[in-house]
Formats: sequence, structure tokens, C-alpha cells
Amino acid sequence: MNAQLDGKAYLKGDGFTAADGYLVAVAGCDQTLRMNIKPLTKLAALIARVAARPAVQAAVQAEGLLK
Repeated sequence: MNAQLDGKAYLKGDGFTAADGYLVAVAGCDQTLRMNIKPLTKLAALIARVAARPAVQAAVQAEGLLK
């Protein structure tokens, strides 16, 4: 996945899609599975971009996922 993000801000290019949101949700399993995605710098950057979106922050808060 990291290689697929080469030269792109999001999975399909410059614009956010539902696929980006889903990828971030799935990648959130890294905490549960204790996977280290930090070396995957492009994926980590995508996760940070999506997590910074106001709608994502509101959804996470509404679901009580903030610790």
C-alpha cells in the first residue's frame, strides 16, 4: 500500500474518497494487532491527513474512540 501512494496524496490521487476512509479504519487495526506502520511513511502520512479532517474528528469523537 505504501508503494501505491507514491506521488499521491490519497489512494486515487489528490482527492479524498471513501476508500481512503476505509483504509484508515482498517489501518487502525495496527494498534490492536500491534503492527508498526511508522516505517511506511506514505501510509502514515495518509492516515494523518485523513485523521485531521474535521468530519473524521467529529465521527471519532461521536463514537467515543478518543482516549
